[in-house]
Amino acid sequence: MKKIIEYIRSFWKLDFDLKIYGLTVLSLVIAIFFNYKYDFEDSVVDSFRGQWISLFYYILYYGVAYYYVIFLYWIVGKKIPGLKERWFWGTSFFIILVFSIKVFYPWYNELVPDGLSVPNRYFLHKWLRSAIGVGIFLIGIVGFYKLIDRDKSDWYGMTTKGFNWRPYAIMLLIMLPLIAIAATQPDFLKVYPRLRLNYFKENYLQYFLGYEPFYLLNFVMLEWLIRGMMVIGLVRYLGHRVVLPMAVMYCVIHFGKPLGECISSFFGGYLLGIFAYYSRSIWGGIMIHMGIAFLMDLAAIIAFYLM
Repeated sequence: MKKIIEYIRSFWKLDFDLKIYGLTVLSLVIAIFFNYKYDFEDSVVDSFRGQWISLFYYILYYGVAYYYVIFLYWIVGKKIPGLKERWFWGTSFFIILVFSIKVFYPWYNELVPDGLSVPNRYFLHKWLRSAIGVGIFLIGIVGFYKLIDRDKSDWYGMTTKGFNWRPYAIMLLIMLPLIAIAATQPDFLKVYPRLRLNYFKENYLQYFLGYEPFYLLNFVMLEWLIRGMMVIGLVRYLGHRVVLPMAVMYCVIHFGKPLGECISSFFGGYLLGIFAYYSRSIWGGIMIHMGIAFLMDLAAIIAFYLM
């Protein structure tokens, strides 16, 4: 835990700038208010889902969130030499593209056979969403690393060299009471567990065990893309300025989730970005992300049977 506190303290001294952080937080607060007041993501952005134009909108949506912070650095006169590198723009755009394709992919129902019962049809649809999402991330990251990346370095943080799991286990324990409290909230129970209980009159555990591993694998892929490629992969261009733009985009990714989860995603993404920046490993983030996702599902299931 001492090492993690050291990371945070060192990074704060290195990166904090009142203008940049102030403008970023203010802009994010306005964006969060606007989204949750007018349901912008669900009612506007997602309304085009299933149409090819929606891929363009997702790229624009996440791209604005990321590059807005880059623009703030430029507008206040912070020098980032790597911004002149075309590889930065190409790599960062590719990351946003891969995530947008994953969100955009609409052909799940076509892959589900006719004649299935409602529980089986629902399960297969959810399973395919998770499995295809893993596949899109995997093809994008591995393909870019093997075929395009000119400065390969430990598979964007997939190295376990020097990784210490204990501080992250302590962080998960600290999160337990917060997750337990969240599980008592109606908006939380509208979203979790991700495999909805009301579709299954029996054998829920069987379906849950078939779905959950693939659902959790999405978080491995997400960490690899967002903290791996977007932090470790781009640090050569942005230096310590690599963390804040990622945290803002990561928050926007959560705009469809409960408000508390959305707000906490900014702080969580920022902290995980710091850990990736210093350790050059994403295993801590994977452990935290998968652990929280599983605990939220588990807490919601327990709450469902107790309430």
